[in-house]
Amino acid sequence: MFFPVHSYAEVENRIIGAAQDDIHGTWFTFEYSETEVFTLSFAGSGPGAGVIIVPGKFIMDDIVRGGPFLCYYDKNDPERKLQTLIKDKFMVNYGVGGSIDIDPKNSASSDSKITNPILYYFIRAAQDAEDTIGFLCNIDCYHSTFSSLKIDKNFCQLHNKLNK
Repeated sequence: MFFPVHSYAEVENRIIGAAQDDIHGTWFTFEYSETEVFTLSFAGSGPGAGVIIVPGKFIMDDIVRGGPFLCYYDKNDPERKLQTLIKDKFMVNYGVGGSIDIDPKNSASSDSKITNPILYYFIRAAQDAEDTIGFLCNIDCYHSTFSSLKIDKNFCQLHNKLNK
């Protein structure tokens, strides 16, 4: 089976902060508009390993105060939801990975390219959405605490239909 490797030469300006190293961690902040911003962090090991997405720019504040999560995928979940999402959706839609160029002034790391496969896949899913709700739908995150909306498959189908 052939999976293309994508590389986008255009700078993704909606990424307003990012890092992918041991010093700064592995995360990105994505901005659809001034009022619609989320931050995603990925931990590959340790307690809480997985992907966490929170509203706004500062993930640590939300974790410390128990703020609302938009989504959490536990890497060690016995149902393997994160691994299934990667294998059955991301790899099918986006290939085996690639890189995304970001503005160097928005990178806490020394690199202005996102190459971490997990960050790459979630950024591509964000790029394919018109807004945060569309992004949550793209990543099959049906357990979100985003506003008072109950996000489920039916809601996502309606949302996607209205935004095409």
